Amino acid sequence: MEAARIEAMLGAALPPLFRCAPAPGGGVRIRTPFLYPDGDAIDLLATDDGGQCVLTDGGETLGWLWLNSVSGTLSAKQEYLLDMVCRCELGLPGYQGELTATAPVDRPEELAAAVFLLGLAMLRVSDLWFLEPHSTAGMEYNAAAGSGSAMPNVWCVRADHGEYTEHLMIGGYVAYGGLDWPNMSSCWTRTDVHNKLSQVEALKGKSKAGFRKYVGMMACFLWDIQAGDWVITPEKDRRRLRYGKVQPGNYWYAPDAPDGCPYTMRRKIVWEDKPLDRWSLSPPFQNTLKCNLSVFAVKHRSEFQTKICRAQ
Repeated sequence: MEAARIEAMLGAALPPLFRCAPAPGGGVRIRTPFLYPDGDAIDLLATDDGGQCVLTDGGETLGWLWLNSVSGTLSAKQEYLLDMVCRCELGLPGYQGELTATAPVDRPEELAAAVFLLGLAMLRVSDLWFLEPHSTAGMEYNAAAGSGSAMPNVWCVRADHGEYTEHLMIGGYVAYGGLDWPNMSSCWTRTDVHNKLSQVEALKGKSKAGFRKYVGMMACFLWDIQAGDWVITPEKDRRRLRYGKVQPGNYWYAPDAPDGCPYTMRRKIVWEDKPLDRWSLSPPFQNTLKCNLSVFAVKHRSEFQTKICRAQ
């Protein structure tokens, strides 16, 4: 699939506002005229699958929405509207972790329509940010229990596809950040985190949107994850999910730790002995765990609480 050909096909059916270029990992990046609320361009990825052009946002839209949310999760109204965008505008059975569309490669008008509709859907989903409830994170009440106490947040923090999960279990911590990442103890705002991470050599080649992801994930790890929250991390056997409760205390910086784990930002956690079976979770919960972020909120808190209560 050639970028010039796709751009010519789009130009034949749409205004000349869509630009195409080869994507670093293969396929074609399509830059749309649409913008996220913060002014960043909305891009699509197109790949050829046996004569069908598969278009995807790669999970970027929900990633943007989550990283720019105060609460770190979606409200019931936002979830409902997200589902309606998927069903009504894209014809999807529901949200599957990313926004996608398909069209025949050899039919310019259908391809152009699919690109336009997917870009518009990404715009509509990002605009759900304006419905963000500006309230304290985690104040979702367990109506079934009727206790009125706040339900703990649930987070997923990856360990390189389970490569270092055993290190976390043995050490009693959850971790994020590379060996060459600086100490974040002097950071008080996202701007501070941005300035610190801009010194990391491995992140200097990232796009603006890509770099913002790392800033958001670091800020989440430092400040949004609170004592009493639950953290999930997959094992190498992706069916097995380890989970534990975050303990009081700030993170610590461990660049010279002897345990062999390369993640330098660490927080104390008490891991449960028995893992969760990923396949026992609902499909929406499983799809959430496919998010391409290393640190992110899991919205299925009620289901998680039910599962761990049964396990205990």
